[in-house]
Amino acid sequence: LARQWDTDVQTIAELNGIKNPNLLSIGQELRVPGGVTAAPSTPSTPSTPSTPSVAVYTVQAGDNLLTLARRWGTTVDEIARLNGISNPNLVRIGQELRIP
Repeated sequence: LARQWDTDVQTIAELNGIKNPNLLSIGQELRVPGGVTAAPSTPSTPSTPSTPSVAVYTVQAGDNLLTLARRWGTTVDEIARLNGISNPNLVRIGQELRIP
């Protein structure tokens, strides 16, 4: 997770009050730097296809879907679709977005 969010284990542990970063629970939501909550991904089993992980990001001043798409290696269209946004030019500070 630390590599995925360009941070370190200690920072994630401190943000979440975790004493032992080696002990996490399945489905546990974790805060990461930048106003993001890392949502749990569904573990895959041989009979179940893998579910991609989704992050929840709180829009900050200066954010737009293009910069967010570039940051997470996705597209504006995908973020807009996932969040039901009809006008990708309109996002609000404090709005929570699901990021694929």
